[in-house]
Amino acid sequence: VYSSIDRYVRLVDLDTMRRKQEIIDISAGRSFGNGRIAIMSLKLTDDGKEVLVGTKGAHLAVYDLVANRLVTNVGGCHNDEINSVCFANRQHSNIIFSGSDDGLVKLWDRRALSSNRPAG
Repeated sequence: VYSSIDRYVRLVDLDTMRRKQEIIDISAGRSFGNGRIAIMSLKLTDDGKEVLVGTKGAHLAVYDLVANRLVTNVGGCHNDEINSVCFANRQHSNIIFSGSDDGLVKLWDRRALSSNRPAG
């Protein structure tokens, strides 16, 4: 899974190399603040079912690859672009970290993320 500072997540099957890349529009027709999304960082869950993204506009988003829909989209998570995202435990995707050009690393409980308050 990779992105290139745009709104698309690209999936490539590296095991068989038989499938071409699959391109997913992570914005799913939704606004990400200024209307333009640029993915700066992403992380795939161990089970390959979800992808966590951090954007240039300081949004955190989770896209469900199985259901093919955006399940979390929260803006203003930092005061600058989010350059790093990670699951605390990749087997259980409720706790996530985000790192930003604002100089902060934040810990988030995904269940409470919509309140836009870090977990710790």
